[in-house]
Amino acid sequence: MPTPEELAADATVEAYEATPGLTVLVVKYAELKAQLDAMEANRKEVQAEFDKLRKEYLPHALTDYGVTCARTPLGTVSVRTKTHASVPANRREEAREWLNAHSFAHMLTLEPAAALTVANALIGDGLPVPDFIRLFNEEVAVLTRKKE
Repeated sequence: MPTPEELAADATVEAYEATPGLTVLVVKYAELKAQLDAMEANRKEVQAEFDKLRKEYLPHALTDYGVTCARTPLGTVSVRTKTHASVPANRREEAREWLNAHSFAHMLTLEPAAALTVANALIGDGLPVPDFIRLFNEEVAVLTRKKE
């Protein structure tokens, strides 16, 4: 994404009339960009539908049948629990201080994966997880395909 300064600089550059060959390339560029934009919009729609199916419909259906997994012609569908972690933005400074004080300074990125790694290490050592690390579990359906 160009900065306002780059856009202003581009506006002051004198533009010349494009040759037919250049125009063909620019038209192709615009067509491909439109296709990519449409594909991205479609990808987001498909991803939302897929997430609803794997996070809501399938786990509920298996629960309704009183099972945690089922064999299908496509493979075995089962429910797995995924744990996620995050550190709220307003508590990041507190988290940095705590990480430095407790020998976790190498994890100062505070990305969700790092927060989960810290939480798992503490849980594994039988220690409490600080309240600035938010943990939540999510049930997700997983399809394990048959090996051929």
